Amino acid sequence: MRVLVVSVLLGACGSSYGSDDPGLPTPDRDGGASDAASDGGSDAVSSVDAPMSCRTSPFGAPAPFATGLASSFDELGAWPFPTVDSLYVGRATAGQDDGHLYLFAGGMLAPLVVPSASEQRYPSLTADGLTLFFVNEATSSPALYVTHRADASSTSFSNTQPLFAGNITTTPYVAGNQLWFSLRGSGFEWQIAVAALDGSGNPGPKSVVTGLGSDTVNDLHPVLTADGLRLYFSSDRNSANYDVWMAERPTKNDPFGAAVVVKEVNGTADDHPLWISPDECTLLLQTSRAGNYDIYVAKR
Repeated sequence: MRVLVVSVLLGACGSSYGSDDPGLPTPDRDGGASDAASDGGSDAVSSVDAPMSCRTSPFGAPAPFATGLASSFDELGAWPFPTVDSLYVGRATAGQDDGHLYLFAGGMLAPLVVPSASEQRYPSLTADGLTLFFVNEATSSPALYVTHRADASSTSFSNTQPLFAGNITTTPYVAGNQLWFSLRGSGFEWQIAVAALDGSGNPGPKSVVTGLGSDTVNDLHPVLTADGLRLYFSSDRNSANYDVWMAERPTKNDPFGAAVVVKEVNGTADDHPLWISPDECTLLLQTSRAGNYDIYVAKR
């Protein structure tokens, strides 16, 4: 299994949001997503209620997202905006810690301009497209960063800042007014964590989502459904490789139940969920089943 992150403590660098200041408001520990918004069209990335057929039917076999993304590079993360045909992706030399963020649209890759950070991967955008979260591995361990732009159509960002100083963090996922991500625990395991986002898209204090794992397993790539009731993530709890798992809860105020493996999307290599559509019919994956990491899509 290829290891893309290094277990070395991250030192504080520059100013940082997301401290554990008890004077700041804390997010709900259940990590509920914000209320669903109205649909913006069949291809729009928006929050709608998932039809029961998509909630209960198995996914079809994953397939490459696009030929233009099937390359000798590692594709590390994918986030659709403003439609599912327009992807923000991370790309790095296979097996290396370099990397940059791109916009993939119309079969072409356009680099994003993100100052004050290098070795970038795993992009995730707020609903308005103005705030971008990503992972920077320029230091000796991965760390979440946030950057902003004034125009959602621009490929240039500014005001780049590190998040959660003193913690090792990776794989961000924006779900409504919350930021979900993976946090290195005291036993050096990866845990799922969540933080509330303020009106400017900046996270408050973090909290670990309990009941999903232990200090003997690694849980990465949290992907929360639009209604906040199903959490997809990757884990090595049952395999030498990472597989996609899912945990469910009755309401956003309840804890998640026991996770189950989503066997129809897993192969014999590493498989990580990256994004699920608001109707839960489309799942984007990062998989190494063809050798290096590529972006695949599974539909139901």
